[in-house]
Amino acid sequence: MFKLKEWPLVLFSFLVQSSVGVFIFAFWPVILERSWQNRWLFRAADRWGLALLGLVGLSVLISLFHRGHSLSIYLPVRDRQPGWLNREIASLGIFFLLLVALEFLLIMRSSGPLPAALVVLAGLSGLAVIYVMSRSHCLAGVSLWRCSRTAIFFFTTAFLIGSLTMVFFQRIGSAALVLPWPGRFYWWAAILWTGLAFLGLLLFDQVSGLFPLPDSGLFRARSWRAVFALRLLMLLAVLVFLLISQPGGRIHNPGSTAFLALSHIMVIIEELLGRIAFYNLAEPAGFSS
Repeated sequence: MFKLKEWPLVLFSFLVQSSVGVFIFAFWPVILERSWQNRWLFRAADRWGLALLGLVGLSVLISLFHRGHSLSIYLPVRDRQPGWLNREIASLGIFFLLLVALEFLLIMRSSGPLPAALVVLAGLSGLAVIYVMSRSHCLAGVSLWRCSRTAIFFFTTAFLIGSLTMVFFQRIGSAALVLPWPGRFYWWAAILWTGLAFLGLLLFDQVSGLFPLPDSGLFRARSWRAVFALRLLMLLAVLVFLLISQPGGRIHNPGSTAFLALSHIMVIIEELLGRIAFYNLAEPAGFSS
């Protein structure tokens, strides 16, 4: 059976990576639009900035429930070098501070190149956070985490959640950067990342994928196989819902909006299930039947 004792790490990593993905998809059109003097655009960006600050702050608070700070139980203690855990904390702090600075400029309705430059810097720092998080896990002493698969899963979570979030909120027109021209792009991006998540799970899952790690020492317990199959089915269903929904624009019909809402919920559940399974890899006994 899967264990949920690492729930702070599950929520912490999921919220941070999702925040980065949402930020990238929400704010890159602003750079290309170059319409910072548009009052409506400022207001929409301001709402996203506040929401993301809240998500990142919540993730940090949740991480404190895990014995003081995240990953402390897995990482070796080294007195003479900071290690990847400290880099994770520093990179997340930089990302948060850049979000604060950007939000301040949005509140002040500051125009010019500075807000766009902060968007670029915050996006790059967010990607750096995900990379550092993957590296800190790879060095945590868990054999099934020491590979590029961890980075693939972490970045996929960010872009999958980010693209689907923007598709949904753009469709309902609620507190989103619903510029007309990126609507179809968000739809195609969501389809692309859903397909990549499906293939990534099928090919790179450490235990139950097509090519499991041979040195895992774990056999495919029933609980693992069930979760693996459920995640595949949910991603396939989301892909179908996206394909039959109408791309771009705001609300076209209630059925299409319902498909997107259901897709968003299903992906969140699927990613949380995957994250729970990921942290269960740290305890092989969790996979015994």
